[in-house]
Amino acid sequence: MTRAIFVLLLCLLGNIGFSQAVPVINKSFEGFPKKGVPKEAFNLDGWEDCGKLNFYDVTPPDIHPQDYWKVKLAPSDGKTYIGLVVRPNMTYESISQKLGGTLKADNCYAFSMDCVKSDSYKSPIAGDTQRDYNFTTPVVIRIFGSKTSCYHRQGSIMPEPELLAISPPISNTNVWQSYVFTVKPKKDYDYITIEAFYHEDAQDPYKGHVCIDNATDFIPIGCNDENALVTAFIDANKKDDVIALKENKVTKKTTIPASPDIKKEIQDEKPALILKKEKPTPKKEKILTDLNKEIKAGQKIRIENLFFAMDSVSVPKEAYDVLDEIYEFLISNKDISIEVGGHTNGLPKHNYCDKLSTERAKEVATYLIQKGIKAARISYKGYGKRKPIASNKTAKGRAQNQRVEVKILTVD
Repeated sequence: MTRAIFVLLLCLLGNIGFSQAVPVINKSFEGFPKKGVPKEAFNLDGWEDCGKLNFYDVTPPDIHPQDYWKVKLAPSDGKTYIGLVVRPNMTYESISQKLGGTLKADNCYAFSMDCVKSDSYKSPIAGDTQRDYNFTTPVVIRIFGSKTSCYHRQGSIMPEPELLAISPPISNTNVWQSYVFTVKPKKDYDYITIEAFYHEDAQDPYKGHVCIDNATDFIPIGCNDENALVTAFIDANKKDDVIALKENKVTKKTTIPASPDIKKEIQDEKPALILKKEKPTPKKEKILTDLNKEIKAGQKIRIENLFFAMDSVSVPKEAYDVLDEIYEFLISNKDISIEVGGHTNGLPKHNYCDKLSTERAKEVATYLIQKGIKAARISYKGYGKRKPIASNKTAKGRAQNQRVEVKILTVD
């Protein structure tokens, strides 16, 4: 949903002047794509990182899209978007800003953000920085109003913040959806904080994230007609960029898990509006077409588009797509186990080839395991230069021999 259409829809509620909106700075989260690094500055125009104030030695939020965390979704608007995570150690990410105006007490506003969950969000965790974990548990978004940035912190003398809105768990994957919030602050607020937080039904250990883009200003709406906003969006269902309207009832009594400084219960029976985007991310052409055919034990499948740099064992980012096809294949066929086999060309000595091919096979196996495949289903082995499939006398033949293959071990 474009920002212009959002404002147009809200105008259906009455004669709302644009000057009455409370501006949000950098609504599209435009910045330089960068992974969060501890103790490094968080540079996103208009927004402040709250994690550095609430927790010790944590990373700031990531700016996407970027290959480092394997988050490749195209932005909903502009060139970049922000990712917020929640971690197993009860730390979580949030951002804050001073608005371009004041949210007035007892006035009603509508506010919208596009949100999505990526199917891959790799990150290390505290105490285990040598490997990446997939932070894909759905989280909720909490929106606070406050007198200062990043709201109240434990032991602070600052005024208490107000929890203005909370989303349902953000579970839509790889397709952006617009989440529309209605808020009615009890006091005047100049600051907001947008926070990723734990969904109370999720299991431990909790590793989750949400990606956010294309926010709107806070648009004044009438407080008396509870159905007016819903009616406006239903009428707009005829618009080209709106495909469906879904009402998600928020639990009548939702206990918000305890943060370091806030314990609160909210009462809310209003529907949370979720607008589905019309065009999902287009499906890519499959690289490993053999995975679509009948599979049998002993079958070998060469991993196309996987080319290691000379003497390197690191999986190149260009290979993520093809490895993700193997992951999806294993997820869909839970009774299949595989061996990842590494092979080299015939020029180096045997000891070198054996070590290099083993390490490359191990890297591929580790990628699949970290993505979520059980380790018991994947083994790896380096064959060195012992099993060529072409002549080592030509560059073309050596390139064919330098390969990684998947061997089907069991098909139960």
